[in-house]
Amino acid sequence: AYKDVTLSWTGTSTKPMFQPTGGNWTFGGGEYSITLKGNSNSSHLIDIISAEVTLTSNGSIEINSGYEYGVAIGQESSTTTNKSVFHLDGGKIIGRADTSVVVYGNSQFIMKRGSITATASKGVHVKAGSAFSMTGGDILNSTYDVFVEKSDLFTISGKVQVGTIKLNGIGVYFT
Repeated sequence: AYKDVTLSWTGTSTKPMFQPTGGNWTFGGGEYSITLKGNSNSSHLIDIISAEVTLTSNGSIEINSGYEYGVAIGQESSTTTNKSVFHLDGGKIIGRADTSVVVYGNSQFIMKRGSITATASKGVHVKAGSAFSMTGGDILNSTYDVFVEKSDLFTISGKVQVGTIKLNGIGVYFT
């Protein structure tokens, strides 16, 4: 971008604002900021299917919808073999949502830096068969900042700040 940019979702569609279905996408990282902004009627803002997406410095997602996800990684179907990856590396997710980030089976969320401070029921919802690793950053301001159903891998290391973690099921653990 050559100046600060805000892309606002003003529709009432059940379709996401962006739906990467392949390749590598990066939001932010330049001299100017890029903000993806939803409204109270919008669907989730990013729906990652078989792609790799990075939200980095000067990139932000402003959700503003109390009933949808900010970022959906992978697909809800447990039979999918498509792998999706979301990197939070210096960007921020803010606003209001039911769930800020949901990670479905066979997909991965890697958080190195940045913050998730959306007022939400769940900051990060880790579904069965998915992976979430956090080596830096903050997840705060949700009822459950990290909600783990049954993940293949959930690790926290480095300098992180997480308000609440709920391990919701038999055999659920984290390192």
